[in-house]
Amino acid sequence: MVLALLWAQADTAALVDIVLLLGLITLAIGLFAQVNTLAAWLMVPYWLWVALALALNATILRLNRTYK
Repeated sequence: MVLALLWAQADTAALVDIVLLLGLITLAIGLFAQVNTLAAWLMVPYWLWVALALALNATILRLNRTYK
């Protein structure tokens, strides 16, 4: 029972972690754009990759909660 509770919290913690990471990447892109536009554009694929990870994580979390 305790392991199940920890596992459920780990899923939510991972989602929060990815949201924070995406926010920090967005901030970095904005700061990079002030210095060098190319550097900012080179961060966009990373932002897209993390956004995809966020979408997948959120979908898996939603589907898992549906079946509990």
